[in-house]
Amino acid sequence: MTARGGIQKLRALQTLRQEGRVSAGAGREGLVTREIKRPGRIRFEFTVQGVTSVFASDGQRGWKVSPLEGEMGPQPLPNEVLIDAREQADIDGPLVDWKSKGSQVELVGREAVGGHDAYKLKLTSGAAECSPPGST
Repeated sequence: MTARGGIQKLRALQTLRQEGRVSAGAGREGLVTREIKRPGRIRFEFTVQGVTSVFASDGQRGWKVSPLEGEMGPQPLPNEVLIDAREQADIDGPLVDWKSKGSQVELVGREAVGGHDAYKLKLTSGAAECSPPGST
């Protein structure tokens, strides 16, 4: 079996847009959009009952507008949210170049998935901690 495109085609991908619908129960449905742009930029937007919230990060700083939480103007993202945003902004995913990302991958076994054997991996992320804005 040969790869379908390889690392060069994956690296040529500069932006990724994902759209979907979510259900929050009791008839509350929403639209979700996640846009990722190299290097390390991400924007997550969701609209529920006509109200739109936005979370965005450039990999170092981030902000949110969250009317559902009473925040009508831009607010800085907390450090732990910036760390999550940095990991989610990796278009390649956590397994591509895992060594250079400082991660560890361990084979923990095999299990059947859809009638086929699949490898079960344990990934320990090497993602660096974000420093709060203004600190160096």
